[in-house]
Amino acid sequence: MPDLTNKIWKKFPYSLHCLLLVAGVWGTLPTFAHGEETQIEEDRRRLGNSGPLIEQIDPATVRDSQRAAEAAASEKKGDDTPDMSDHLLGNMWGARDWMARHGISFDIQEVDELWGNATGGTASGADGASGSGTGPAYDGVTMPTLTVDLEKLIGLKGGTFNVSALQLRGRSISQDHLANFNPVSGFEADRSTRLFELWYQQSFLDGKLDVKIGQQDLDTEFLISDYGALYLNSNFGWPMAPSVNLYAGGPSWPLSSPAIRIRYRPSDKFTFMFAAADDNPPGNRNNSFGIQNGGNSADPTNQNTHDEDGANFNMGTGALLITELQYALNPQPDDMSHVTKDPGLPGIYKLGGYYDTAKFPDYRYNNQGKALGSAADTTGIPRWDRGNWMVYGIIDQMIWRPSL
Repeated sequence: MPDLTNKIWKKFPYSLHCLLLVAGVWGTLPTFAHGEETQIEEDRRRLGNSGPLIEQIDPATVRDSQRAAEAAASEKKGDDTPDMSDHLLGNMWGARDWMARHGISFDIQEVDELWGNATGGTASGADGASGSGTGPAYDGVTMPTLTVDLEKLIGLKGGTFNVSALQLRGRSISQDHLANFNPVSGFEADRSTRLFELWYQQSFLDGKLDVKIGQQDLDTEFLISDYGALYLNSNFGWPMAPSVNLYAGGPSWPLSSPAIRIRYRPSDKFTFMFAAADDNPPGNRNNSFGIQNGGNSADPTNQNTHDEDGANFNMGTGALLITELQYALNPQPDDMSHVTKDPGLPGIYKLGGYYDTAKFPDYRYNNQGKALGSAADTTGIPRWDRGNWMVYGIIDQMIWRPSL
C-alpha cells in the first residue's frame, strides 16, 4: 500500500474535517487472469508505472490497479503465475495456482472507513447524531469479482467474462454532516446489496480492437487521470460535471448500466474509445436536487430507488454516448532497468466528451418560459429540454525525474 498518511492530508479541501481511519484489504482471494489490458493497466504501463500503486478512486479502480500491479510484477519476473505470498491465506494449498492456469480470477475487496467532523458542518436529521452536523460516520464496501480468461479456460482467444457484486453499508459523512455535492470519499454510497457489473469482452486484431457488452461501470475506463489518483477526493475520479448533471451520476460508481464499449488501439501511442449506455441506471426521473422535485428523501442521491438489486436495466429515459481519444507521449519500455537511452518523460493526453439524449430540467426557465425565481415565475416548475453534453480534456504528464 502506498504512503496513505501523506495522501490523506493532501486530500482535504476542508480544514475542519479529519480522517480518523481508512482501512482496506484488497484482493483477499485473488488468482490472476491475464485477458486484455484494462484501461488502468494500459495507462500505468505507458506511464512507466509512475502512478500510484493503488488508485483509490472507487473499489472498481482499486481492483483494476491492484491487478495491474500484479501483472507488471509477473511480467517482470517472466512468470504467468503471480506471487501470492503476501496475500491472505497465501496460495491456498495450490488452489490459486490451479485457478490461474485455468484463467480464473476471484477477488474479494474489503474497504472500511471511519470519518469524523469535529466542528461546524451542516445538520441533517438523518445523520444518526440528532442532526448535530458533527460526529463520526462509518462506511464500508465488500466487492467480490469473478473474472474468467476464456482462452485459458476453453480456448476462446480474446474472450473475457466478468461479474461482480456490492455490499454497501454505513452512512455518508458528505450527505449527513457536510451537505456538499462532491463526496469526501470515493467509497461513499447508499446502503444496498446489489449486482455491480456483468459483461463479456471480446478482442480482435491481436488485441488492437476489443468490444465489451453488458452491465458496465464506465468510470473505470473514461475520464481517468492516473496522476490525479494520488489524491483521495472523489473529484479525482468521475468528476463533478457528469456526477451532478446526469441521472444519478450516470453509469459510474456505485452504479452500472447496460452498454456497449468499443476500444481501438492501432499503436501504443493512440487509443480510441466509444460507448453507448443507458443514461439512467436506477431508472429515476427525479434526482436529489430541488429543481427536479426533491427525489426520494430516504435515498437522497437516488442510487437505489427502483433498483435496489442492481438489475433494473432501465431503458426509459435516454442514451449516454461517450467517446475519448488518447495520445501517449513517450510510452515507457516494459523494463526500465535495461534501457540504454533516456525514453523521455511519459505523458497521456485525453480529449473526450459525452451527449445524453434524454430530457433534463432547465435551470433558468420555467414551463411557461419565465425566469425561474423571478417575479414572473408563478409555477416554479422548470421546463424540460432535450439533450445534455460535456467536452473534457485530461493531461497526465511527468515533468521531472532523476537521471536514469
